[in-house]
Amino acid sequence: MEKEQAREWAEAQAITFSVDLVEAAKIHLKFLDVVDQHPYLYEDHALKRAVYRYNAFWLPLLAKHLENPVVDGEPLVVPLDCEWIWHCHRLNPLRYIRDCETIYGRLLGNQNVISSVQATTTKSKTEEIWNRMYPMEPYELDMTKPFSEDDLQKCSENAKFTSYDLIAAVKRQMSFTYQVPKIV
Repeated sequence: MEKEQAREWAEAQAITFSVDLVEAAKIHLKFLDVVDQHPYLYEDHALKRAVYRYNAFWLPLLAKHLENPVVDGEPLVVPLDCEWIWHCHRLNPLRYIRDCETIYGRLLGNQNVISSVQATTTKSKTEEIWNRMYPMEPYELDMTKPFSEDDLQKCSENAKFTSYDLIAAVKRQMSFTYQVPKIV
């Protein structure tokens, strides 16, 4: 058994990563902290709207971008509300893969996409593309504008593009997301 463990350890030492895992973890922790600072992302009306935006706008934009980059030479920047839903969806990788393959015929990865917490000047280019593709839907979720009953109904009816219950997934993450930034 010791020889097998030694062999496995030696093999593990040969694994290389294409990203700096420490830096990626710091960015992810910052993202979770930002989500925790925006409690509307847990509220039913905003959550339904975020799920709708994720399904109707973010995933199609991501699919298009991965096929043929829509932002020349720069990464795509995901809006915070869509990033939160995307994060929760990918926490169940089998469901995420199945949903992507069913809807888009392939897995939608995060190549050439950065977190909203990393964005500086690149966000404006993504926002420009978003506004051109979706002129009736703002890039950022506008919580100052109240949702009408019609808006909520539209979101509820259209929020099931993916088979995974994203609202339930977000609700399961609430206490975890609250606790993570507190330990950093």
